[in-house]
Amino acid sequence: MAETSTTTVGQSYGRLEGHAKVTGRADYIYNLRLPSMLHAKIHRSPIGHGRINSIDVSAAAAMPGVHMVVTGEDVKTVLPEPYYGPAFHDQPILALDKVRHFGAPVAAVLAADSHIADRAARRIVVE
Repeated sequence: MAETSTTTVGQSYGRLEGHAKVTGRADYIYNLRLPSMLHAKIHRSPIGHGRINSIDVSAAAAMPGVHMVVTGEDVKTVLPEPYYGPAFHDQPILALDKVRHFGAPVAAVLAADSHIADRAARRIVVE
């Protein structure tokens, strides 16, 4: 087998975006602002496994600046099979009927501002 030599092993190369990042000039998606843009926050399960008896989104939906609050049942009206997964499509986009792990997404809040969306997500009551 013929030996090949390379001049890149052991060499240091600068990253294309490196200068922009260290000088603070890089654009990050967090700072992106578009006309009529909404911010989303997820209300997540505080328990590891449990059945969902009810989701009360009325307090969150009534807040000024909140555009919409979406639950798993709302997603089902648009997508009859709202599941995803890398190998098997067995994970719901938002929890349906039960949560299967701590931090499972239960509801999503869409609001004009990320702070409003965060406060509204904390007002969602899941039994």
